[in-house]
Amino acid sequence: MQSQEFQKIDFCGVWKNRDAILKKTELPRFSAWWERLMEQLRSVENPSLETVAFAYAVTGDEDLGQKAIRMFREALPGYIPLGGAKEYYPELEADLSTASACKTLAYAYSFLYPLLKSEDKQAIFSEFRERGGGVIY
Repeated sequence: MQSQEFQKIDFCGVWKNRDAILKKTELPRFSAWWERLMEQLRSVENPSLETVAFAYAVTGDEDLGQKAIRMFREALPGYIPLGGAKEYYPELEADLSTASACKTLAYAYSFLYPLLKSEDKQAIFSEFRERGGGVIY
């Protein structure tokens, strides 16, 4: 198999706007909530992959980044559910649970890009190809 190039994708401009986002976490109306969120992400056993990955991208906190990487690796393959609405709508290849899982993996890819190994990137794109669903017309 040929070596594949994987591009960095900056969903929502988090990497481009990282400093501005981090500065907003210090605002009086936002800082207490942000601190509680960071504490929850560090202490809760199974937080949202997307949220932990986002927190890593914004803060650069290596512990959160490694937690998100562990969650990411444990989730694949099979993170994207198969056939949710297929019994009711056999013509569909995907439904909202498929779309939601694809969105989470796409954000995780974007937010964790600096920490992802080549095998991780391959795994996520394999998951999209094999379980992401076809185009719904």
